[in-house]
Amino acid sequence: TSGMVSALHRNDLHIEGYEDFIQTDAPINPGNSGGALINMKGQLVGMNTAIIGPDGANVGIGFAIPSNMIVSVARQLLKTGKVQRGLVGVIVQQLTPALAEQLGVHLNTGAVVTQIVPDSPAAHSGLRIKDVITTAGSAPIDGPATLRNAVGLVPVKDRIKLKVYRGRRLLH
Repeated sequence: TSGMVSALHRNDLHIEGYEDFIQTDAPINPGNSGGALINMKGQLVGMNTAIIGPDGANVGIGFAIPSNMIVSVARQLLKTGKVQRGLVGVIVQQLTPALAEQLGVHLNTGAVVTQIVPDSPAAHSGLRIKDVITTAGSAPIDGPATLRNAVGLVPVKDRIKLKVYRGRRLLH
């Protein structure tokens, strides 16, 4: 069978703590989650993992874990036997137009730092409350979920470069 990818970066499902699902209408039946989601060239793009629909039915909306998340987790499992997710040490909220105006930033998306965990990498880096994070590594950040996912893919003790705005000033 074949299906269509209808959405990327679905992170509002509350199935898992780290969500960056590919939404697909490819059939996912009870018992066959974990199957490959491949493109028309035969390349792996994800692993079918969940379906949201009526209980016990194979109709609904299917979701797959993207291959980049699979590779990151597999590498950690092979190297250490466990998965440890990176941590910045911030609590953030979605940047809204009203909040951007209040903070004096000319941005449409980002994650606003609302709390900093004491003695965390964020505390040691000089991040401040009201800073707006717009990129983590190479990933654009449009809110709390994308920040959590980007940082969560970075192995513990590795560094990740954040693009941060403080007011109108870009910090690196």
